[in-house]
Amino acid sequence: MRFEKRLRAGGARRQAPGRRPAVTKIRPRQFGKYLLLDQIGVGGMAEIWRARQFGAAGFQKTLVIKKILRHLADNDEFVHMFIDEAKIAVSLQHANVVQIYDLGSVQKEYFIAMEYVFGKDLLNLLIRCTHLRIRVPHKLAVFIIAETLKGLEAAHNAVDSRGNPLRIIHRDVSPSNVLIGYDGDVKIGDFGVAKARKRESTTRSGTMKGKLGYMSPEQVTGGEIDTRADLFSAGIMLYEMLAMNRLFHGKSELETLMMVRDCDVEAALSKLPAGISQTLVEILRKALAKDPRERYQTATEFIDALLDHLFNEKQRVTVQDMGRFMKSVFAKEIEEELDRQKVLDAEVDDMVARGEPLRREQPSTRPPIPGMPVGSAADEVVWSPYSRFRVRDKDGVVYGPMGLNTLTEVVKRDGRDSVALISVDDGPWVTPDAVPALFEDEPEDDGPPADHQGRFERADFARLLYRYAACRATGRMHFENGTRRKEVFWRLGRPEYVTSNLRSELLGEYLVQRRLIGRTTLNDALKMLPDFHGRLGDALLHREAITKHDLFNALVEQVKTKLLEIFGWGGGSYAFHRGETTTDQIVPLETSAYALVNEGVQRRLAFDDLKGHFQGREHVPFVRLKHKVIAPDALDLSPKQTRIWQAVGRRDSVLDQFGRLMSIPGADEAAVYQVLFLMERMEFARFEGPAPG
Repeated sequence: MRFEKRLRAGGARRQAPGRRPAVTKIRPRQFGKYLLLDQIGVGGMAEIWRARQFGAAGFQKTLVIKKILRHLADNDEFVHMFIDEAKIAVSLQHANVVQIYDLGSVQKEYFIAMEYVFGKDLLNLLIRCTHLRIRVPHKLAVFIIAETLKGLEAAHNAVDSRGNPLRIIHRDVSPSNVLIGYDGDVKIGDFGVAKARKRESTTRSGTMKGKLGYMSPEQVTGGEIDTRADLFSAGIMLYEMLAMNRLFHGKSELETLMMVRDCDVEAALSKLPAGISQTLVEILRKALAKDPRERYQTATEFIDALLDHLFNEKQRVTVQDMGRFMKSVFAKEIEEELDRQKVLDAEVDDMVARGEPLRREQPSTRPPIPGMPVGSAADEVVWSPYSRFRVRDKDGVVYGPMGLNTLTEVVKRDGRDSVALISVDDGPWVTPDAVPALFEDEPEDDGPPADHQGRFERADFARLLYRYAACRATGRMHFENGTRRKEVFWRLGRPEYVTSNLRSELLGEYLVQRRLIGRTTLNDALKMLPDFHGRLGDALLHREAITKHDLFNALVEQVKTKLLEIFGWGGGSYAFHRGETTTDQIVPLETSAYALVNEGVQRRLAFDDLKGHFQGREHVPFVRLKHKVIAPDALDLSPKQTRIWQAVGRRDSVLDQFGRLMSIPGADEAAVYQVLFLMERMEFARFEGPAPG
């Protein structure tokens, strides 16, 4: 499994490169004394907003508002964790720690105001480097960890106002919590699961906090932990930057936990790329020792080892060096971010100039009990490009959760009247009028122009897939036929994920259609989504309505089915955007494109469609070719298909080929047409002569 896929499995959520962030639908709104500009992320416990604070004489400050998710607002455990994060982090005043400015609540919604870092987290940096096929320079990898350790050093040694040690342990040191500014500054943030001597909320004994692949052995075994657990996590990050590969990542959470528990890193260290000095390998070996007593005992000791290494290698690294690297790999994002900031600035200035009152956030509410009255248009619902939506049609059938793009496509296809009620981010059911600007008609804006685009007929789709697979394409391919729209995300020539605007292809509907769950079970699971962050699969597993094995297989089959359905289209248009990737958490489709083409031809193309492809070509030579890219085995041919293909002559006419192939035991007319069509579309053969007029 590739590094980028493994990183994404650890919780990465990405914006497709080159796609314009959808901010024009979201107007700035007041939240207490702050002005929320746009939502920049959503986590398991809170949503993150870029915001602005105003003061006297035109003073303005851009910062981040982290506010607890609406469906967790009444959960005392999460609220205490949220408050503890602010109380712990506010005591840390250090250049390498994200600063906390304020803790408060607006209409019973707790929030933290914190420093805004204009940059990316380490996770995004690793993903971008993987995409660009470059490595983080060794000296910059050492610099990032040394700076991160300085922030941890400040946390580990922090004291309260009376000089008593706080004994803060971060417990979630991972790439997504290391922020790197475009200017080169490195900061550690997110103390949401940190442990401190005076923490008000307590952690149950044996409860694991943090991301599995970045835990220490003592964390996964439920043992006592101290600051050396954070140093172990820092060692993992250093290894992954140097190796550009995950250190602990199994096929399941259980396997990952066992890998961390066993902590057998020697094989991984032996596979580090050439050019890494033995001194650095030894630093890693000590940082990743299974026994905490054999590791660096303090962050200071770890920092000294890294700085000594740079000195001995005669390497000097500055913040400016880090900044230049960030600006080189994120040049496009920086430009887009500055453009987006100009749009927001202009909108805020215009609203202030008109004296227009800014809309205020609505108080948080728990999802309603079925049968309770729904909201009205007078209660405006806040949404964002990251929101998840559920739709109830006139017949009472519930669809979702779905993202903004899918909802937009559904409305375009079926009309606004098809949406009787809508729920945003697992909130109450409201009428569409209560969701401002969501259904307003706007000019189409698909971002940058496609790298390739065109139209295709039914018979062309197989060849289209083959050619993008053969050139090992990576990007987003948009397909459209009337009101039907799908997007296929490619990764090195493999169709990895498919989105669709067809309601029947939503996960819940798919499971009901396949009779893996019933309609009542689906509706009951949908009511539980607030407790599972909108993940239907997790809700079904919790109810024991489906096994993990069946759910996994269904997710894979669902993606495959969405792709194969296009084979049945009479034609359509396509557009390919190179390099764009999905932001969804996915179960990647592991089947090769070539095998999918074979399956699509067999399952989705009607006999008359296959026969029509050869109409008028009966006397044209059907010539076998020596393929330069793949072998027939890549198509996953059945034994019968293999026998038919092996019997195809080198240069006989279609009619002669057909007559001979029909004599093969077990062969029938449909099977012969399928093989000849498949091999011609996949360029194992061609017609020698003009196409029929």
